[in-house]
Amino acid sequence: MRRELSPQSPEEYLRNTVEAFNTCVNFLRNPNSFPNQQINKLVTLLWQLIENKEIHLVLDIRRRFRELSFYYERSGYLTTSSLFLPLDFLKQAYENPIYQFGSIVFNASKVRDYYTGKITEKNEPEIERRARGYEAEALLTLQKMAKERGGTIEWTPYQENVLREYPQGIASLPRHLVYSTPVWQPPRYG
Repeated sequence: MRRELSPQSPEEYLRNTVEAFNTCVNFLRNPNSFPNQQINKLVTLLWQLIENKEIHLVLDIRRRFRELSFYYERSGYLTTSSLFLPLDFLKQAYENPIYQFGSIVFNASKVRDYYTGKITEKNEPEIERRARGYEAEALLTLQKMAKERGGTIEWTPYQENVLREYPQGIASLPRHLVYSTPVWQPPRYG
């Protein structure tokens, strides 16, 4: 039986929320805890972009996003990019960490597309399709890990749909939608 989350000050809540997100990210990027190199590299790029402040990690206190969401905006030459944690991310991660792992990978795929300049005004379906393929890849890895330990995972209806659409993870995607994750490079100015 799970214990309830205890009340916290706003500062503690923010610290614990970011810590929960970092714990999920570290699990996914570490090949010792998550045995899938494509996902490890994808989530490592996400972590490096956040760590180096190229993508801002934002707690959505205005409650615009119900789940983890990547958002970017271009205005002329200026681009602002953020990964929004829903205000109740800590509760969501506590209640269904498997869903949050999938959500992180889904958004990491979009972040990678942003980083590599693959997002255009007209290819949103391609971006979404690739993100769902990578999410399925992560879910299949989690399923394999659970099975090796004698366990099972109870999927949400959304996850069942993703696995039905992409039963072989990224291998279910058309070849032109799959590309290797680059290593993060510091930005060059001037």
